[in-house]
Amino acid sequence: GQMPSVIERWGNTFKRLLPPLVLTIVATLMAALAALPQSRWEDLFKQSIASLTYWQNWLLRATSVDYYAQDHALSSPLQHLWSMSMQGQVFLLWPLLMAGCVLVAKRLGWRIRPFIFVVFSLLAAGSLTWLMLVGQHQEGVYFDTRARIWEFALGSALAAISTRLKLSETWAWIVSWVGLIVLVVYCLVSIGSYPGPMSAVPMLSAATILLFAHKTGDKKGSVGKVLSWKPLVRLGDISYAVYLIHWPVFVLYLSIYEKERLSFTEGVTLVVISIGLAWMMTKFVEKPLQAWKWAKASTGNKVAAVLTFLLFGMVPVISGFTTLRIETNKEEARLAEYVGDIDHPGAAVLLDEGFVAPTENNSDPIPASISLKKEWYRMAYNCDPQDKDALIGETRGRDCSRNREDNGTNVDIFVGGDSHAEQNLVPIAESLGNTFSLDAQTMLEGGCKWMAEGESTRDECNQWNASLLKYALAKHPKLVLLNVTAASPDSPKEQLVPGIEKVVKALTDAGITVIGFRDNLRSENNLYECEPSVEDLQKVEGKPYGGCLLARDQYFGDDHLVDSLLKIPGFYYVDMSDAYCSEGVCPTTIGNIHVYIDGNHVSKSYSTTMLPYALDRIEDTLGADNPLK
Repeated sequence: GQMPSVIERWGNTFKRLLPPLVLTIVATLMAALAALPQSRWEDLFKQSIASLTYWQNWLLRATSVDYYAQDHALSSPLQHLWSMSMQGQVFLLWPLLMAGCVLVAKRLGWRIRPFIFVVFSLLAAGSLTWLMLVGQHQEGVYFDTRARIWEFALGSALAAISTRLKLSETWAWIVSWVGLIVLVVYCLVSIGSYPGPMSAVPMLSAATILLFAHKTGDKKGSVGKVLSWKPLVRLGDISYAVYLIHWPVFVLYLSIYEKERLSFTEGVTLVVISIGLAWMMTKFVEKPLQAWKWAKASTGNKVAAVLTFLLFGMVPVISGFTTLRIETNKEEARLAEYVGDIDHPGAAVLLDEGFVAPTENNSDPIPASISLKKEWYRMAYNCDPQDKDALIGETRGRDCSRNREDNGTNVDIFVGGDSHAEQNLVPIAESLGNTFSLDAQTMLEGGCKWMAEGESTRDECNQWNASLLKYALAKHPKLVLLNVTAASPDSPKEQLVPGIEKVVKALTDAGITVIGFRDNLRSENNLYECEPSVEDLQKVEGKPYGGCLLARDQYFGDDHLVDSLLKIPGFYYVDMSDAYCSEGVCPTTIGNIHVYIDGNHVSKSYSTTMLPYALDRIEDTLGADNPLK
């Protein structure tokens, strides 16, 4: 019934939690910088800062709905700390709520524990209601504190009335065993979806163990007796350190040895290593700092200790991040000078018959991995947001850009589609707009090809495609550029984009000229990071390309895929696959430029060197029918 000290509670909690967390983050970051490619470094620094300051789950929530960032986050050695961040937020909020409950209950003359039970039950009900009605329809809800806070609140509500929950010794024995069995089943079998109301089952099981297992004493065969087994108790003593350490050990091992799964032997070995490291961390870091007399002497000392621990983590992480940003900015400034120069000619070595590539080239292919984030293409200016939202909606068409600042809502040349249209077609549209003094605009949604409404397996893409066609018809541009084929990852099963005939027909029937383009190849593997085989290295000797060599007939399909589209008046087709492949192979570096920035997106640098050849083909293809002249 006493008023809890909020600041002291914070000091006690984070004085215990921060030292192992700081050590884990700094050690993991150092190991990751040595083991993982530079393209991952910026994300690792951001996750380190977010984890140290307990908001990593919100960073991952934003990342999980960001098409351009998902791949990096999902394989992060720090990803598991999202749950620690969520707990940290609860540890900050709960003392305030508890103190508020005590103050209000005392002021109104109410009993404190029942009042706390009511308040936290209402909080649990509110969070669960939000999850069921709103949250479960949102991407990234897995990492959303609002979708999980009911779990913490439910536990706190039960704790508030724990003194009133009484059972006989026999019933306590039965209930605690049921709780343990259910908990083990939920650990071994995937039941339900999370976050969701099914979480209440393992939570209530754990609560029954905590509430009733101790009431059976040392009775033989009781849950309390089982859980007091010394090896389990010792594992419990180091459980926080095990949680912190095991995930980085597993992820870094998989990354270093380029594996997707662990064998049984590897798994057991890494578990043993994780437990050993956790024991050392507990013995030499966590317990000595918990026993530090000065840090326990006063509330002020506790706060000072917490800030000191935080500083030990933030200084090296922020220093490293700042250094990385400086180097990245330098690299990005150099990049513009490199593209298309004599040492980095890109597509010219394949498409320009008169081009003579240098026989010796000692410079590294561009772009460097620390500047990959600058390899996404967009036009110079943002769209008018009101105009876009009126026809597309606020949450759609995240990448809407145009070539001129003052073109208002007019559109002469339009590019719609996904990130492949962004990398391959937007440079063409921008160049055409600038050449003919016309207004060019993009409307793109990562992960959503422009296809007929209803053809996508994703509801959000079907909504997007309906809006996109409506937008294009309302703007009535002179020319629309879109992708009409879809490559299949690591397979020659290239096909027409589903329902693309309907889209093309709707546009051409409205008097709009349409140019369809062939998709670039796709792979499940990261083509930027791939290591060429010995055979590949032998084959590229003396050639103006390099990297890994992909067999063209294993990545592209039938060249006559678009024959049905070519019968539609007003439709024209451009195939740039010869910019990606030569002599039956598709190299990952051409003219000393990385062709891809991941498994399927063409780099802005390479796309820029393709541009003059694509423009020539468009002019030849349209001929006298060019609507821009």
